[in-house]
Amino acid sequence: MKGGTYMAEEQTVLFGHSINKLDQAIQDLRRVAHHLLPAILVKLGLIPALKNFCQNLNDSGLIQVHLQHFNFPQRLNLEQETITYRMIQEAVNNALKHAEAKQIIIQLRRVENQIQIEVEDDGKGFDPTRIPYTKAGGLQNLKNRAEYLKGSLSIDSEPDKGTTIHIEFPLG
Repeated sequence: MKGGTYMAEEQTVLFGHSINKLDQAIQDLRRVAHHLLPAILVKLGLIPALKNFCQNLNDSGLIQVHLQHFNFPQRLNLEQETITYRMIQEAVNNALKHAEAKQIIIQLRRVENQIQIEVEDDGKGFDPTRIPYTKAGGLQNLKNRAEYLKGSLSIDSEPDKGTTIHIEFPLG
């Protein structure tokens, strides 16, 4: 467009500025997409990606995160792995943001044709009956993702007793 169309100098400057903003937006989008779907998840699977996620948190010194997995299949399908990764990421981020937790335990297990996930923290806890999902965006995201996988979400928590998030969905 620059070479084939006459533009006033002022328009050329604005056009150049717009192209630079578009390039920056594309770079930002690539960075965000990388964080949402880490390459290690695609290449090696859910367990290696979660180990990496936990190691990064542990290295920060802010919290200790322990990952345990039992009878877990080598790989789920990519959609299930991606959604599971994001649910665990959301649950851990909620604990970091709201619970003032010092430790988080993530457990994944296969029981027959079900995948079960627990994310347990030793934080300040809350009364789940007093926080409507509609006002807790992270909890609503977790619920929606679990339902998308034809699964369920439940939360056990009490003030001063930490929180355990249970997610279960069928293998598919």
